[in-house]
Amino acid sequence: MKIVAAYLLASLSGKDQPKDKDIKSILESVGAKADSDNIKTFLASVDGKSSKDLLEDGLKKVSELSAKAAAASPVASSAPAAGSAAAPAKETKKEEKKEESEEDFDGGMMDLFG
Repeated sequence: MKIVAAYLLASLSGKDQPKDKDIKSILESVGAKADSDNIKTFLASVDGKSSKDLLEDGLKKVSELSAKAAAASPVASSAPAAGSAAAPAKETKKEEKKEESEEDFDGGMMDLFG
């Protein structure tokens, strides 16, 4: 992911096709390790594509994944509703415990004086 970010930063600086050394210099400037093999693999996979084309392709893929996730979400959306109903019951128990502990404390103090 950091290679992609460095590539996009280099392309924003005006380089149409950022090179290996451009990406390495950006990564090293922030103290990140620059793995030459991974950079070369990434550059080979984006060769001939502009950063604009890469971003458009990525946005299409994200919207496709979002649509698939939305289609599968009825099962997932019912789970939080059940979880939120259980949460107030737990809070009630905690409040009861606090009240009990306060009563115990008051009783203990009264025993000292009476």
